[in-house]
Amino acid sequence: MAVTVPPAPHLPEEALREVYAYPDPARAPDEQNPYSDAGRLAIKGESMAKLVLMDILRERVPTRELTELRVNQYLRDFAHNTTLAYRWLRWVEFPRTVDRHSPAVSLSSDPPAPFLLVVEIRRVFYTYVGAVCTAHSYSVVKQWFGLLMESVL
Repeated sequence: MAVTVPPAPHLPEEALREVYAYPDPARAPDEQNPYSDAGRLAIKGESMAKLVLMDILRERVPTRELTELRVNQYLRDFAHNTTLAYRWLRWVEFPRTVDRHSPAVSLSSDPPAPFLLVVEIRRVFYTYVGAVCTAHSYSVVKQWFGLLMESVL
């Protein structure tokens, strides 16, 4: 039986540009665009993802079993599985200094190369979550994560 991934919350085009483009530390944030700083979105996304997962897990798992180490591991696995389920990496615009066809950054290997697993998967996931929090709300992220946990992950 094929598992269906629930739709990710809709994001405006300017937010998607930040999610899929490599962060450029030399670029100054645009004060008129709340999505213009991918680094800030990723930090916000990581914090919000952890809060949402804690809320959901507290509803489903006995509190004594929720150690910080377990939650952090679950968050890493959740970020990894979500990013791969949506196949977000195929949209990433790598900088010119990264050879997209190099085995070190191969998107076609199964599983993808370690560089992407460790760095890019988390960056894309957290930036997307941060953009969802900016565009919508905490409750939208919680509802989305709940659907993901029930259907795929």
